Amino acid sequence: MAKAVRTEQGPLRVVAVYNRYLARGGEDDVFESDVALMLRHGWEVVPVTVRTEVPRAFTQRLGFAVDTIWSRSWYRRFRALLRLVRPQIVHVYNSFPRFSPSIFAACRREGVPVVLTVQNYRLGCPKATFYREGAICERCLERRFAWPGVRFGCYHGSSLQTAVVASSTAFHRLIGTWQRRVNLYLPASDFTRQKLIAAGLPADRIAIKPNFRHPDPGLGTHDGDFCLFVGRLSAEKGIPTLLAAAEALDREITIKVVGDGPLLADAQAAAETGHGARVEVLGRQPNRRVMELMRAARFLIFPSEWYEGLPMTLIEAFACGLPALVGRVGAAAEAVGDGVEGCHFAAGDADDLGAKLTALWHDDRRRGEMAAAARATYEARYTADANMSLIRSLYQRVLDPTAPEAHDDPPSA
Repeated sequence: MAKAVRTEQGPLRVVAVYNRYLARGGEDDVFESDVALMLRHGWEVVPVTVRTEVPRAFTQRLGFAVDTIWSRSWYRRFRALLRLVRPQIVHVYNSFPRFSPSIFAACRREGVPVVLTVQNYRLGCPKATFYREGAICERCLERRFAWPGVRFGCYHGSSLQTAVVASSTAFHRLIGTWQRRVNLYLPASDFTRQKLIAAGLPADRIAIKPNFRHPDPGLGTHDGDFCLFVGRLSAEKGIPTLLAAAEALDREITIKVVGDGPLLADAQAAAETGHGARVEVLGRQPNRRVMELMRAARFLIFPSEWYEGLPMTLIEAFACGLPALVGRVGAAAEAVGDGVEGCHFAAGDADDLGAKLTALWHDDRRRGEMAAAARATYEARYTADANMSLIRSLYQRVLDPTAPEAHDDPPSA
């Protein structure tokens, strides 16, 4: 086991903060995986979590909106917590909406440095996705106040709710929260890092920390006669493009679809047709079964059309030695080298997806080379050991500004 960072008082003590959403998602996995990793390495970790619950009464909703911008109660509670726990560092994974950025001010007041894992684009987009009406949208990215987002009601289809989110970001930009009260931002990709810089965050306080997969699911045989999609069945994930491409493919090709979502019925309808590729809809599956499918599949189809972060689906595919066919957009295209761990197609282009899918389906030698490269990338960048080494280096950078800076790229295993 790698040596833990220690202080004069013993192992490093970390307060890990996470505001859970109503529906579980990939951000939950990142938080839980990081906490478990630090605990395994002997660090003292104090998790602090709340769950988003939107009140119904108008007066309660008004108070909720105010707290989203600045929660006085959490400011007081967090200062008291810091005095009690006396951590060396606070690692925030999500403060929206219950904690609010007031906890960053509490940390600064108590002299505790803050690291913020950035898992979405909310600092540059009220909806947090840069995606609106079926297309990429960056109209709010470089604005002091996200007026376009308010106009279009991007957050939950409500101009009022969007105004609250936009006001929180703008207010904390005005009082210097993002510039002075967060010591280090940790996006999972360089693509996200560049968006944060465009949104006005200080470039010298942004370092890349990718997600990781533990335990290692192991290299697969990939002898299954199918390719695989895993994810939410929705428009931004490229499901309409995938189904349109499948309709024009040869019947010999089988696409297994794992997941659930608003376009489940569309996928099931495609599965019932008698022409095009064979589409098999498996619905939501436990992770154990997903890993089995990844170890057997010929390749993964990742047709997402919005700016993903660094999806766990791709990291899991790399761990299994599964090549990935990805849309040329965002961090997904950055993670998968075209012709290395997989190949790219023009995102949203069903014809290009169909052509690249067919070519990869029939090219055993190329898939084998990509499988080896994908597994090598996992071993170098996305294991628990590589991630722990990077966390240790990044924390040291915050705790001791005179120490050599961590590399933006994860260290080799």
